[in-house]
Amino acid sequence: MTKQEILNKASRIYIDLEEFIKKLCGKVNKKNKEKEVLDSLDIILQVMLMYLSVSNLNVSDNELDFIRILTTEKDIIDYYNKKMNTKYSWENLKDEYMEVDEVKEFIDRSYLLFKNDIDN
Repeated sequence: MTKQEILNKASRIYIDLEEFIKKLCGKVNKKNKEKEVLDSLDIILQVMLMYLSVSNLNVSDNELDFIRILTTEKDIIDYYNKKMNTKYSWENLKDEYMEVDEVKEFIDRSYLLFKNDIDN
């Protein structure tokens, strides 16, 4: 399977999961919670995948691009920048700009910032 095929398959699964959540929120009359749930799902997925991306002590450009592209509701980098008044980008988390330890610290800080969303 090519990288594009893997990305397409993962994207399809993620979109299906989002649609399931929308239907579930509609069935229990929680339409107003739908955005909150989808935002939290994006955050959880991004944090989890970012931790996986640094687990081998290497931040792969492909992995970061995959996480960025897969995000549909709430981009962790954009939200982090707004909350913390910083100027991170997906690009400057890559190997040529940051050491793996620095990226791991960013992920740890992001996790703490989003902990309430994740816990919800």
